[in-house]
Amino acid sequence: MTARSPHRHLLAPAALLAASALGLAACGGGSGASAGAAGGLAYASDSEPTCLDPNVSPQDVTARLMRNVYDSLVFQDPRGELHPWLATTWKAAPDLKSYTFTLREGVTFHDGTPLTAEAVKATFDRVVDPATKSQYAATLIGPYAGSTVIDDRTVKVSFKKPNAAFLQSASQTFLGITSPKADKRDYCAKPVGSGAYAVAGYVRGDNLTLRRHEPYRWGPSTAPGPAKEPKVTVRFLPEDSVRIGAITSGRAQIAAAVPPKRVAGLGGRVRIVRADLPGGTYSLHLNTSRAPFSDERLRRAFQKAVDTRQLVSAVYADQYKAARGPLGPTTPLYDKALDSRPGHDLAEVDKLLGEAGYTGRDAQGYRTKDGKRLTVLWVFNKQQVREQRDLVAQLVQEQARKAGIELRIENMSTGQWFDARDTGRFDVFDRSWVSGNPDILRSFYASYNHPAKGKVGYNASFAKDSRLDGWLEDALATGDQAERGELYAKVQQEVVDRAYLVPIYVPAAITATSTKVGGLTFDGQASPLLAGVELGK
Repeated sequence: MTARSPHRHLLAPAALLAASALGLAACGGGSGASAGAAGGLAYASDSEPTCLDPNVSPQDVTARLMRNVYDSLVFQDPRGELHPWLATTWKAAPDLKSYTFTLREGVTFHDGTPLTAEAVKATFDRVVDPATKSQYAATLIGPYAGSTVIDDRTVKVSFKKPNAAFLQSASQTFLGITSPKADKRDYCAKPVGSGAYAVAGYVRGDNLTLRRHEPYRWGPSTAPGPAKEPKVTVRFLPEDSVRIGAITSGRAQIAAAVPPKRVAGLGGRVRIVRADLPGGTYSLHLNTSRAPFSDERLRRAFQKAVDTRQLVSAVYADQYKAARGPLGPTTPLYDKALDSRPGHDLAEVDKLLGEAGYTGRDAQGYRTKDGKRLTVLWVFNKQQVREQRDLVAQLVQEQARKAGIELRIENMSTGQWFDARDTGRFDVFDRSWVSGNPDILRSFYASYNHPAKGKVGYNASFAKDSRLDGWLEDALATGDQAERGELYAKVQQEVVDRAYLVPIYVPAAITATSTKVGGLTFDGQASPLLAGVELGK
């Protein structure tokens, strides 16, 4: 999601404990195979969810880990195609205001409760219940009107408006189906799904233990079925050096988020699996609700001042691609016309700043208007930095300085950052978002989705654009993929043209595995499907 501090820190005590525990789990280290034989599969994660319940948490890491715990009605593969899963068949109403699903027989949740239509209804009703405090799933489900239980195996999900995006939404972990009988008060620590693995233990700041769900026989035909390994231990290792050390020493068999600059140096010691992530690119969203970015010329000048090709080369050794718009190229209905758009242009920056009245310069070389320096504020979440976004911030700051724009970066705690976001007290807000659904554009740019105190909203640019609203609503009202593609292309072009954002890079999942590991695959959101992983002997 967003960024942490640009400052580097010594290894925190929790990370030291995690590294130590990982070493114990490996029973002395050695090869990946010997570690797995002693303690099952060990997975080194770069981040830890604040809550394990995907119906509540909006975090990518929650979706990534809980994909192995939760099943969905449908499955989206890496090509974006949808397949049966908990639902064997489905039928959309002609007006796209309802979907009727026929459920698979013989499915049981981890607490032994059988899957019925009532479980689907209870899950979706819980998601939209204000008491659940869902931070993303409630947005993802769209204009939900309710679910009707037709019989134990059949459920009808209805909407107040047409919702062509629902099938893709329903494939995501955030709308995974949960046991209707489980105690939801403990769900942030022990959620109950029907997946190939069940949550068996959780020590915050240290590890998560998953155990094989023995009855599991209902995986989608294009994904792994019953889990091959009886146990998975997820270690939370935010420090890159500790995580890479775990995979190269054999104390872990899979490591997430390999730093791009470490890929070449790993050589043949591990296997590298790389995939560009679908959904929202890592971008800087510019607040149009206040000066200076209420002036489109200044937004466009800032956009043109940023040289993304230099950024991805300097920080990511070109392992990440420069972003050209709000969506990554692997997202269904991505507009390929964005690839040929012109980018960094200091001559255009100079022209735009002049047109906006910033014709003077102060002693430090920053542009001024009526003696006042052009300054913009980037609120930066220092507790959630990943992918070296701290270095990206420093380089963007330097590029802005060369263009005569003072970019002030204010490091904040998570609480301070949320408050700044919800009150619009910022000029620049950074974010990426993994999603295999182009309807994520509605979350980012619909006028009704502005952040506010007491309300979860993701339109961080505070865009209020009637054309965008119309295109986004029209895209939900048609089942014609070509027509939806044209509408989403208009949205993608508009937000770049109006400089509601500065696209920076396309996030990629760079995963390292032991050479003894086989069978690792991913779903359409680039979440690892651990059920298929098998340790060599």
